[in-house]
Amino acid sequence: MSQAHENSQECKDGVLAGLAGGNGTEKSNSEKEKMDKNNNKFLIIPNNCEVCSSDIAPEDGKTIEPTTVEPASITSTKPSSLIHESTPEPTSSEMSTGLFSPSLDLRHSTFIEDENERESDMKPQTRYSDGSVRLRNPHIELMDQDILYHLALGSESHDLIEMFQDIKFVCIGGTPKRMEEFAYFIMREIGHKIPTGTQLLDISQYSYRYSMYKVGPVLSVSHGMGIPSVSILLHEVIKLMYHAKARDPVFFRIGTCGGIGIDGGNVIITEEALNSELKPYHEISVLGKKIRRPSKLDRRLREDLLSLAHEKDNAYDTVVGKTMCTDDFYEGQARLDGCICEYSEKEKMSYLCELNRNGVTNIEMESLAFAALTHHAGVRAAVVCVSLLDRLKGDQVLAAKEVLNEWQLRPQILIAQYIKKELGLIPIQRKSPILSSFPAIPCSCPHSTVMRVKSPRRMNMVQQESESYD
Repeated sequence: MSQAHENSQECKDGVLAGLAGGNGTEKSNSEKEKMDKNNNKFLIIPNNCEVCSSDIAPEDGKTIEPTTVEPASITSTKPSSLIHESTPEPTSSEMSTGLFSPSLDLRHSTFIEDENERESDMKPQTRYSDGSVRLRNPHIELMDQDILYHLALGSESHDLIEMFQDIKFVCIGGTPKRMEEFAYFIMREIGHKIPTGTQLLDISQYSYRYSMYKVGPVLSVSHGMGIPSVSILLHEVIKLMYHAKARDPVFFRIGTCGGIGIDGGNVIITEEALNSELKPYHEISVLGKKIRRPSKLDRRLREDLLSLAHEKDNAYDTVVGKTMCTDDFYEGQARLDGCICEYSEKEKMSYLCELNRNGVTNIEMESLAFAALTHHAGVRAAVVCVSLLDRLKGDQVLAAKEVLNEWQLRPQILIAQYIKKELGLIPIQRKSPILSSFPAIPCSCPHSTVMRVKSPRRMNMVQQESESYD
Protein backbone atom coordinates (compact mmCIF):
# COMPACT_ATOMS: atom_id res chain seq x y z
CA MET A 1 0.00 0.00 0.00
CA SER A 2 1.33 3.45 -0.89
CA GLN A 3 2.11 6.07 1.74
CA ALA A 4 -0.75 8.21 0.38
CA HIS A 5 -3.25 5.41 0.93
CA GLU A 6 -2.04 4.88 4.48
CA ASN A 7 -2.42 8.57 5.19
CA SER A 8 -5.89 8.64 3.67
CA GLN A 9 -6.93 5.85 6.02
CA GLU A 10 -5.79 7.96 8.96
CA CYS A 11 -7.85 10.86 7.62
CA LYS A 12 -10.91 8.66 7.15
CA ASP A 13 -10.58 7.14 10.61
CA GLY A 14 -10.47 10.60 12.12
CA VAL A 15 -13.76 11.50 10.44
CA LEU A 16 -15.54 8.26 11.24
CA ALA A 17 -14.43 8.36 14.87
CA GLY A 18 -16.28 11.62 15.37
CA LEU A 19 -19.40 10.35 13.65
CA ALA A 20 -19.46 7.00 15.45
CA GLY A 21 -21.02 8.63 18.51
CA GLY A 22 -19.56 6.16 21.00
CA ASN A 23 -20.37 2.96 19.13
CA GLY A 24 -17.06 1.37 19.95
CA THR A 25 -14.94 3.20 17.40
CA GLU A 26 -11.66 4.29 18.99
CA LYS A 27 -11.03 8.02 18.71
CA SER A 28 -7.62 9.17 17.51
CA ASN A 29 -5.47 11.23 19.88
CA SER A 30 -5.43 14.24 17.56
CA GLU A 31 -9.23 14.50 17.41
CA LYS A 32 -11.06 16.85 19.78
CA GLU A 33 -14.72 16.13 20.39
CA LYS A 34 -16.74 18.30 22.73
CA MET A 35 -20.36 18.50 23.83
CA ASP A 36 -22.04 21.88 23.71
CA LYS A 37 -24.45 21.54 26.63
CA ASN A 38 -26.47 24.58 25.64
CA ASN A 39 -27.74 23.18 22.36
CA ASN A 40 -26.84 19.50 22.76
CA LYS A 41 -24.75 19.32 19.59
CA PHE A 42 -21.47 17.55 18.93
CA LEU A 43 -18.63 19.75 17.72
CA ILE A 44 -16.21 17.78 15.59
CA ILE A 45 -12.85 19.30 14.71
CA PRO A 46 -11.35 17.43 11.73
CA ASN A 47 -7.93 15.79 11.95
CA ASN A 48 -4.86 16.73 9.99
CA CYS A 49 -3.11 14.09 7.97
CA GLU A 50 0.03 14.28 5.88
CA VAL A 51 -1.94 13.97 2.65
CA CYS A 52 -4.47 16.69 3.46
CA SER A 53 -2.58 19.02 5.80
CA SER A 54 -2.03 21.68 3.16
CA ASP A 55 -5.76 21.82 2.44
CA ILE A 56 -6.98 21.61 6.03
CA ALA A 57 -4.70 24.35 7.31
CA PRO A 58 -6.60 27.65 7.65
CA GLU A 59 -5.67 30.67 5.62
CA ASP A 60 -3.67 33.40 7.30
CA GLY A 61 -5.74 35.26 9.84
CA LYS A 62 -8.68 32.84 9.57
CA THR A 63 -9.97 29.98 11.67
CA ILE A 64 -11.96 26.94 10.69
CA GLU A 65 -15.34 26.63 12.35
CA PRO A 66 -15.99 23.12 13.71
CA THR A 67 -18.57 21.03 11.90
CA THR A 68 -21.89 20.85 13.74
CA VAL A 69 -23.74 17.54 13.80
CA GLU A 70 -27.08 16.76 15.41
CA PRO A 71 -26.84 13.40 17.25
CA ALA A 72 -30.31 12.43 15.99
CA SER A 73 -29.22 12.85 12.37
CA ILE A 74 -26.67 10.03 12.50
CA THR A 75 -28.20 6.83 11.13
CA SER A 76 -25.02 4.75 10.89
CA THR A 77 -21.45 4.62 12.08
CA LYS A 78 -20.54 6.03 8.69
CA PRO A 79 -20.98 9.70 7.69
CA SER A 80 -24.51 9.62 6.40
CA SER A 81 -27.28 12.12 6.95
CA LEU A 82 -25.58 15.50 6.95
CA ILE A 83 -26.89 18.37 4.85
CA HIS A 84 -24.54 20.75 3.08
CA GLU A 85 -24.99 24.36 4.04
CA SER A 86 -21.69 26.18 3.54
CA THR A 87 -23.49 29.11 1.92
CA PRO A 88 -27.04 30.52 2.19
CA GLU A 89 -29.65 28.63 0.21
CA PRO A 90 -30.71 30.45 -2.98
CA THR A 91 -34.23 31.85 -3.19
CA SER A 92 -36.74 30.60 -5.74
CA SER A 93 -36.18 33.63 -7.95
CA GLU A 94 -32.43 33.18 -7.77
CA MET A 95 -32.82 29.53 -8.73
CA SER A 96 -34.96 30.32 -11.77
CA THR A 97 -32.96 33.30 -13.01
CA GLY A 98 -29.54 31.85 -12.35
CA LEU A 99 -28.44 34.94 -10.37
CA PHE A 100 -27.28 32.93 -7.38
CA SER A 101 -23.49 32.54 -7.50
CA PRO A 102 -22.12 31.10 -4.24
CA SER A 103 -18.37 30.76 -3.90
CA LEU A 104 -17.00 27.29 -3.29
CA ASP A 105 -14.85 26.85 -0.20
CA LEU A 106 -14.78 23.21 0.83
CA ARG A 107 -12.56 23.86 3.84
CA HIS A 108 -15.10 26.06 5.57
CA SER A 109 -18.19 23.99 4.70
CA THR A 110 -20.60 23.30 7.53
CA PHE A 111 -23.37 20.69 7.54
CA ILE A 112 -26.53 20.93 9.63
CA GLU A 113 -29.95 19.31 9.63
CA ASP A 114 -32.54 21.62 8.06
CA GLU A 115 -36.07 20.39 8.71
CA ASN A 116 -37.54 22.70 6.07
CA GLU A 117 -35.39 21.13 3.36
CA ARG A 118 -36.41 17.65 4.50
CA GLU A 119 -40.14 18.11 3.96
CA SER A 120 -41.70 16.64 0.83
CA ASP A 121 -42.50 19.48 -1.56
CA MET A 122 -45.20 18.18 -3.92
CA LYS A 123 -46.40 21.08 -6.02
CA PRO A 124 -50.18 21.24 -6.69
CA GLN A 125 -49.61 22.14 -10.34
CA THR A 126 -47.99 18.74 -10.97
CA ARG A 127 -51.10 16.68 -10.13
CA TYR A 128 -54.72 16.60 -11.23
CA SER A 129 -57.44 16.12 -8.62
CA ASP A 130 -57.44 12.34 -9.15
CA GLY A 131 -53.68 12.11 -8.53
CA SER A 132 -52.70 11.61 -12.16
CA VAL A 133 -49.55 13.29 -13.47
CA ARG A 134 -49.87 16.85 -14.73
CA LEU A 135 -47.05 18.28 -16.85
CA ARG A 136 -45.50 21.69 -16.36
CA ASN A 137 -45.70 22.20 -20.12
CA PRO A 138 -48.82 23.78 -21.67
CA HIS A 139 -47.71 22.93 -25.21
CA ILE A 140 -48.19 19.15 -24.95
CA GLU A 141 -52.00 19.40 -24.79
CA LEU A 142 -52.00 21.35 -28.07
CA MET A 143 -50.06 18.70 -30.01
CA ASP A 144 -51.84 16.36 -32.43
CA GLN A 145 -49.52 13.55 -31.35
CA ASP A 146 -46.69 13.39 -28.86
CA ILE A 147 -44.02 11.01 -30.14
CA LEU A 148 -41.74 9.64 -27.44
CA TYR A 149 -38.84 9.14 -29.84
CA HIS A 150 -36.46 7.32 -27.53
CA LEU A 151 -39.11 4.91 -26.23
CA ALA A 152 -40.64 4.07 -29.63
CA LEU A 153 -44.09 5.05 -28.35
CA GLY A 154 -46.63 7.71 -29.30
CA SER A 155 -49.75 9.18 -27.74
CA GLU A 156 -51.88 8.44 -30.82
CA SER A 157 -50.11 5.36 -32.16
CA HIS A 158 -50.44 3.37 -28.92
CA ASP A 159 -53.20 3.12 -26.34
CA LEU A 160 -51.00 4.38 -23.52
CA ILE A 161 -53.86 4.46 -21.01
CA GLU A 162 -54.61 0.79 -21.60
CA MET A 163 -50.92 -0.14 -21.50
CA PHE A 164 -49.61 1.92 -18.60
CA GLN A 165 -52.39 3.46 -16.46
CA ASP A 166 -51.85 0.89 -13.69
CA ILE A 167 -48.16 1.79 -13.22
CA LYS A 168 -47.32 2.61 -9.58
CA PHE A 169 -43.55 2.19 -9.56
CA VAL A 170 -40.96 3.23 -12.16
CA CYS A 171 -37.53 1.66 -11.59
CA ILE A 172 -34.64 2.84 -13.74
CA GLY A 173 -31.05 1.61 -13.91
CA GLY A 174 -28.01 1.88 -16.13
CA THR A 175 -27.87 -1.10 -18.47
CA PRO A 176 -30.54 -2.95 -20.48
CA LYS A 177 -29.34 -6.30 -19.10
CA ARG A 178 -29.59 -5.16 -15.47
CA MET A 179 -33.12 -3.84 -15.93
CA GLU A 180 -34.22 -6.97 -17.78
CA GLU A 181 -32.90 -9.03 -14.88
CA PHE A 182 -34.66 -6.72 -12.43
CA ALA A 183 -37.92 -7.14 -14.36
CA TYR A 184 -37.75 -10.92 -13.93
CA PHE A 185 -36.65 -10.54 -10.32
CA ILE A 186 -39.56 -8.25 -9.40
CA MET A 187 -41.93 -10.51 -11.35
CA ARG A 188 -41.12 -13.37 -8.98
CA GLU A 189 -41.09 -11.12 -5.91
CA ILE A 190 -44.62 -9.81 -6.45
CA GLY A 191 -45.95 -13.11 -7.83
CA HIS A 192 -46.75 -11.75 -11.30
CA LYS A 193 -47.61 -14.56 -13.72
CA ILE A 194 -47.22 -14.78 -17.49
CA PRO A 195 -48.35 -17.73 -19.65
CA THR A 196 -45.97 -20.65 -20.06
CA GLY A 197 -43.80 -20.32 -23.16
CA THR A 198 -43.80 -16.54 -23.10
CA GLN A 199 -41.41 -13.98 -21.70
CA LEU A 200 -41.44 -10.28 -20.93
CA LEU A 201 -41.45 -7.96 -23.92
CA ASP A 202 -38.95 -5.14 -24.40
CA ILE A 203 -41.52 -2.45 -25.17
CA SER A 204 -38.91 0.01 -26.48
CA GLN A 205 -36.94 -2.48 -28.56
CA TYR A 206 -37.42 -0.46 -31.75
CA SER A 207 -35.76 2.61 -30.26
CA TYR A 208 -32.41 0.77 -29.94
CA ARG A 209 -31.55 3.15 -27.09
CA TYR A 210 -33.39 2.16 -23.93
CA SER A 211 -35.05 -1.06 -22.83
CA MET A 212 -38.42 -1.08 -21.06
CA TYR A 213 -40.28 -3.93 -19.36
CA LYS A 214 -43.68 -3.83 -17.68
CA VAL A 215 -44.40 -6.22 -14.80
CA GLY A 216 -47.89 -5.52 -13.48
CA PRO A 217 -47.69 -2.12 -11.71
CA VAL A 218 -43.88 -1.94 -12.11
CA LEU A 219 -42.01 -0.40 -15.03
CA SER A 220 -38.33 -1.39 -15.40
CA VAL A 221 -36.34 0.89 -17.72
CA SER A 222 -32.66 1.31 -18.57
CA HIS A 223 -31.36 4.90 -18.52
CA GLY A 224 -27.87 4.61 -19.99
CA MET A 225 -24.89 6.41 -18.50
CA GLY A 226 -24.62 10.00 -17.33
CA ILE A 227 -26.84 13.05 -16.90
CA PRO A 228 -27.77 13.64 -20.57
CA SER A 229 -28.98 10.07 -21.04
CA VAL A 230 -31.01 9.87 -17.82
CA SER A 231 -32.47 13.34 -18.46
CA ILE A 232 -33.80 12.35 -21.90
CA LEU A 233 -35.32 9.19 -20.47
CA LEU A 234 -36.99 10.97 -17.56
CA HIS A 235 -38.60 13.60 -19.79
CA GLU A 236 -40.21 10.88 -21.88
CA VAL A 237 -41.14 8.50 -19.04
CA ILE A 238 -42.80 11.33 -17.08
CA LYS A 239 -44.69 12.29 -20.25
CA LEU A 240 -45.61 8.62 -20.64
CA MET A 241 -47.10 8.67 -17.13
CA TYR A 242 -49.05 11.80 -18.08
CA HIS A 243 -50.50 10.31 -21.27
CA ALA A 244 -51.30 7.06 -19.43
CA LYS A 245 -53.08 8.97 -16.62
CA ALA A 246 -51.02 7.02 -14.07
CA ARG A 247 -51.74 8.09 -10.50
CA ASP A 248 -48.95 9.06 -8.11
CA PRO A 249 -46.16 6.92 -9.59
CA VAL A 250 -43.00 6.58 -7.48
CA PHE A 251 -39.62 6.66 -9.23
CA PHE A 252 -36.47 4.78 -8.16
CA ARG A 253 -32.97 4.87 -9.55
CA ILE A 254 -31.23 1.57 -8.84
CA GLY A 255 -27.52 1.55 -9.55
CA THR A 256 -23.88 1.25 -8.58
CA CYS A 257 -21.44 3.82 -7.27
CA GLY A 258 -18.02 4.38 -5.77
CA GLY A 259 -18.08 4.74 -2.00
CA ILE A 260 -16.23 7.44 -0.05
CA GLY A 261 -15.33 5.75 3.23
CA ILE A 262 -17.89 3.05 2.36
CA ASP A 263 -16.60 -0.41 1.45
CA GLY A 264 -17.83 -2.36 -1.54
CA GLY A 265 -21.11 -4.24 -1.07
CA ASN A 266 -22.76 -1.69 1.23
CA VAL A 267 -25.97 0.05 0.14
CA ILE A 268 -26.34 3.84 0.08
CA ILE A 269 -29.67 5.70 -0.01
CA THR A 270 -29.14 9.22 -1.31
CA GLU A 271 -30.31 11.98 1.01
CA GLU A 272 -29.44 14.77 -1.40
CA ALA A 273 -27.61 14.88 -4.71
CA LEU A 274 -24.75 17.38 -5.01
CA ASN A 275 -22.94 18.70 -8.06
CA SER A 276 -19.15 18.64 -8.38
CA GLU A 277 -18.98 21.87 -6.36
CA LEU A 278 -21.01 20.23 -3.57
CA LYS A 279 -24.04 22.41 -4.26
CA PRO A 280 -27.53 20.84 -4.05
CA TYR A 281 -28.83 21.92 -7.46
CA HIS A 282 -28.64 20.95 -11.12
CA GLU A 283 -27.67 23.71 -13.52
CA ILE A 284 -28.93 23.60 -17.11
CA SER A 285 -28.92 26.07 -19.99
CA VAL A 286 -32.38 27.10 -21.26
CA LEU A 287 -32.65 29.68 -24.05
CA GLY A 288 -29.03 30.55 -23.43
CA LYS A 289 -29.61 31.27 -19.73
CA LYS A 290 -28.45 29.26 -16.75
CA ILE A 291 -31.27 27.72 -14.72
CA ARG A 292 -30.68 26.09 -11.33
CA ARG A 293 -33.12 23.51 -10.01
CA PRO A 294 -32.90 22.03 -6.49
CA SER A 295 -31.86 18.37 -6.47
CA LYS A 296 -34.23 17.20 -3.74
CA LEU A 297 -35.45 13.68 -3.09
CA ASP A 298 -38.51 12.60 -1.10
CA ARG A 299 -37.76 12.48 2.64
CA ARG A 300 -40.56 10.10 3.66
CA LEU A 301 -39.68 7.68 0.89
CA ARG A 302 -36.04 7.70 2.00
CA GLU A 303 -37.01 7.07 5.63
CA ASP A 304 -39.33 4.21 4.64
CA LEU A 305 -36.52 2.55 2.69
CA LEU A 306 -34.07 2.90 5.56
CA SER A 307 -36.63 1.48 8.00
CA LEU A 308 -37.18 -1.54 5.75
CA ALA A 309 -33.43 -2.08 5.44
CA HIS A 310 -33.05 -2.12 9.23
CA GLU A 311 -35.77 -4.77 9.56
CA LYS A 312 -33.41 -7.31 7.98
CA ASP A 313 -30.28 -8.63 9.67
CA ASN A 314 -28.14 -8.21 6.56
CA ALA A 315 -24.42 -8.93 6.31
CA TYR A 316 -23.96 -5.45 4.86
CA ASP A 317 -24.76 -1.90 5.94
CA THR A 318 -27.43 0.37 4.50
CA VAL A 319 -26.71 4.04 5.13
CA VAL A 320 -28.13 7.42 4.17
CA GLY A 321 -25.71 9.99 2.80
CA LYS A 322 -24.83 12.73 0.35
CA THR A 323 -24.17 11.68 -3.23
CA MET A 324 -21.86 13.68 -5.47
CA CYS A 325 -22.85 13.47 -9.13
CA THR A 326 -20.18 14.10 -11.77
CA ASP A 327 -20.12 14.60 -15.53
CA ASP A 328 -17.21 12.22 -16.00
CA PHE A 329 -16.02 8.81 -14.81
CA TYR A 330 -12.29 9.50 -14.74
CA GLU A 331 -10.95 13.02 -14.13
CA GLY A 332 -14.28 14.23 -12.73
CA GLN A 333 -14.06 11.52 -10.06
CA ALA A 334 -10.34 12.06 -9.32
CA ARG A 335 -9.25 8.75 -10.82
CA LEU A 336 -5.62 8.07 -11.71
CA ASP A 337 -6.36 5.48 -14.43
CA GLY A 338 -7.85 7.58 -17.25
CA CYS A 339 -6.05 8.30 -20.53
CA ILE A 340 -5.37 11.82 -19.17
CA CYS A 341 -4.41 12.61 -15.58
CA GLU A 342 -2.71 15.91 -14.71
CA TYR A 343 -2.80 15.70 -10.91
CA SER A 344 -0.80 13.71 -8.39
CA GLU A 345 -1.91 10.89 -6.13
CA LYS A 346 -1.46 13.24 -3.18
CA GLU A 347 -3.81 15.80 -4.76
CA LYS A 348 -6.32 13.07 -5.50
CA MET A 349 -6.31 11.78 -1.92
CA SER A 350 -6.54 15.32 -0.55
CA TYR A 351 -9.68 15.89 -2.63
CA LEU A 352 -11.35 12.60 -1.69
CA CYS A 353 -10.60 13.13 2.00
CA GLU A 354 -12.18 16.58 1.71
CA LEU A 355 -15.33 14.99 0.25
CA ASN A 356 -15.34 12.52 3.14
CA ARG A 357 -15.13 15.29 5.72
CA ASN A 358 -17.96 17.14 3.99
CA GLY A 359 -20.32 14.19 4.38
CA VAL A 360 -20.18 12.77 0.85
CA THR A 361 -20.66 9.00 0.99
CA ASN A 362 -20.59 8.09 -2.69
CA ILE A 363 -20.00 9.27 -6.27
CA GLU A 364 -22.00 8.42 -9.39
CA MET A 365 -23.19 10.13 -12.59
CA GLU A 366 -27.01 10.38 -12.68
CA SER A 367 -28.47 11.35 -9.30
CA LEU A 368 -28.29 15.14 -9.80
CA ALA A 369 -30.48 15.23 -12.91
CA PHE A 370 -32.71 12.45 -11.56
CA ALA A 371 -33.38 14.32 -8.31
CA ALA A 372 -33.79 17.76 -9.89
CA LEU A 373 -36.11 16.63 -12.68
CA THR A 374 -38.36 14.42 -10.56
CA HIS A 375 -38.59 17.11 -7.86
CA HIS A 376 -39.48 19.81 -10.40
CA ALA A 377 -42.08 17.48 -11.93
CA GLY A 378 -43.57 16.74 -8.49
CA VAL A 379 -42.70 13.04 -8.61
CA ARG A 380 -41.71 11.20 -5.43
CA ALA A 381 -38.30 9.64 -6.01
CA ALA A 382 -35.36 7.89 -4.36
CA VAL A 383 -31.84 6.81 -5.35
CA VAL A 384 -30.49 3.51 -4.01
CA CYS A 385 -27.01 2.36 -5.05
CA VAL A 386 -24.52 -0.27 -3.98
CA SER A 387 -20.89 0.69 -3.53
CA LEU A 388 -18.48 -1.31 -5.69
CA LEU A 389 -15.36 -0.09 -3.86
CA ASP A 390 -14.08 2.47 -1.38
CA ARG A 391 -12.44 5.20 -3.44
CA LEU A 392 -10.19 6.07 -0.49
CA LYS A 393 -8.52 2.70 -1.12
CA GLY A 394 -8.28 2.60 -4.90
CA ASP A 395 -9.74 3.39 -8.32
CA GLN A 396 -10.44 0.05 -9.98
CA VAL A 397 -13.15 -2.47 -9.18
CA LEU A 398 -11.33 -5.68 -8.22
CA ALA A 399 -14.15 -7.84 -6.84
CA ALA A 400 -14.94 -11.07 -8.69
CA LYS A 401 -17.82 -11.09 -11.17
CA GLU A 402 -19.90 -13.41 -9.00
CA VAL A 403 -19.44 -11.08 -6.03
CA LEU A 404 -20.39 -8.01 -8.09
CA ASN A 405 -23.54 -9.74 -9.33
CA GLU A 406 -24.60 -10.48 -5.75
CA TRP A 407 -23.82 -6.91 -4.66
CA GLN A 408 -25.92 -5.44 -7.48
CA LEU A 409 -28.92 -7.43 -6.25
CA ARG A 410 -28.88 -5.67 -2.89
CA PRO A 411 -30.53 -2.38 -3.96
CA GLN A 412 -33.04 -4.40 -5.98
CA ILE A 413 -33.96 -6.44 -2.91
CA LEU A 414 -34.61 -3.27 -0.90
CA ILE A 415 -36.78 -1.74 -3.64
CA ALA A 416 -38.67 -5.03 -3.97
CA GLN A 417 -39.36 -4.99 -0.22
CA TYR A 418 -40.82 -1.49 -0.52
CA ILE A 419 -42.97 -2.40 -3.52
CA LYS A 420 -44.35 -5.51 -1.79
CA LYS A 421 -45.09 -3.49 1.32
CA GLU A 422 -46.99 -0.88 -0.68
CA LEU A 423 -48.92 -3.56 -2.54
CA GLY A 424 -49.77 -5.36 0.70
CA LEU A 425 -48.11 -8.58 -0.42
CA ILE A 426 -46.70 -11.33 1.79
CA PRO A 427 -42.94 -11.68 1.15
CA ILE A 428 -42.12 -14.37 -1.36
CA GLN A 429 -38.94 -16.44 -1.14
CA ARG A 430 -36.27 -14.86 -3.30
CA LYS A 431 -34.65 -16.62 -6.22
CA SER A 432 -31.82 -15.49 -8.45
CA PRO A 433 -32.98 -14.06 -11.79
CA ILE A 434 -32.99 -16.68 -14.57
CA LEU A 435 -33.52 -15.28 -18.05
CA SER A 436 -35.16 -17.24 -20.84
CA SER A 437 -33.34 -17.54 -24.15
CA PHE A 438 -36.32 -18.05 -26.43
CA PRO A 439 -37.93 -15.12 -28.28
CA ALA A 440 -40.74 -13.10 -26.76
CA ILE A 441 -44.27 -14.16 -27.68
CA PRO A 442 -46.94 -11.57 -26.84
CA CYS A 443 -49.92 -13.29 -25.22
CA SER A 444 -53.60 -12.45 -24.87
CA CYS A 445 -53.60 -12.54 -21.06
CA PRO A 446 -55.29 -9.32 -19.81
CA HIS A 447 -52.39 -8.70 -17.39
CA SER A 448 -49.58 -9.36 -19.87
CA THR A 449 -47.34 -6.75 -21.43
CA VAL A 450 -48.55 -6.40 -25.02
CA MET A 451 -48.71 -3.54 -27.45
CA ARG A 452 -52.14 -1.88 -27.52
CA VAL A 453 -52.11 -0.31 -30.97
CA LYS A 454 -54.62 2.43 -31.73
CA SER A 455 -53.34 3.19 -35.24
CA PRO A 456 -51.05 0.78 -37.16
CA ARG A 457 -50.15 3.58 -39.58
CA ARG A 458 -49.12 5.92 -36.78
CA MET A 459 -47.28 3.10 -34.99
CA ASN A 460 -45.18 2.42 -38.09
CA MET A 461 -44.42 6.13 -38.32
CA VAL A 462 -43.35 6.23 -34.67
CA GLN A 463 -41.07 3.22 -35.13
CA GLN A 464 -39.50 4.79 -38.22
CA GLU A 465 -38.99 8.08 -36.38
CA SER A 466 -37.41 6.32 -33.40
CA GLU A 467 -35.09 4.22 -35.55
CA SER A 468 -33.83 7.22 -37.54
CA TYR A 469 -33.75 9.87 -34.80
CA ASP A 470 -30.32 10.92 -33.45
